[in-house]
Amino acid sequence: MSQQTEKLGQAMAVIAALGILVVLTLLFNEQIAERRNPNRSVESLMVAEGTATIALRSNVMGHYVANGYINGHPVEFLIDTGATAVALSPATARHAGLVPGRMRPVVTANGTAESYDTRIDALDLGGIRMHNIDASITPGMFDEQVLLGMSFLADLEFAQKDGVLRITGPAR
Repeated sequence: MSQQTEKLGQAMAVIAALGILVVLTLLFNEQIAERRNPNRSVESLMVAEGTATIALRSNVMGHYVANGYINGHPVEFLIDTGATAVALSPATARHAGLVPGRMRPVVTANGTAESYDTRIDALDLGGIRMHNIDASITPGMFDEQVLLGMSFLADLEFAQKDGVLRITGPAR
């Protein structure tokens, strides 16, 4: 076997190994994304008399994460009953067309931080839509994940059982 044929064989083996790595990476990335956010597509279980009920599965860490919309802009929510308001990063707020208002200090799990009041015109989670939701733009938030706090959750009915959170609220 010539040296040139041997080099070609080695190059083909490297290309094949890289191809396998790419395919495995794509498959595992999808599995990791599904484990982190099992609610990337939230459907209504039931719509009756102007209300909708959705069911969210907890992720691998026991949190409820789901995709939704703020003013028509797609976002990923982390359900946070310990948060007073919906909280989002400045970048997410800009994309959703939110305008920062009055600055106020807020107490977070990481200490005191600056926050700017704002109002969300429309917030959608599955088949549930609410309007005029108080929110805060928090410069210390770098993650694109939005904390879905009590300014959204307070007027909804929700119950958790066996890793499933059922939420009922006004239908879109």
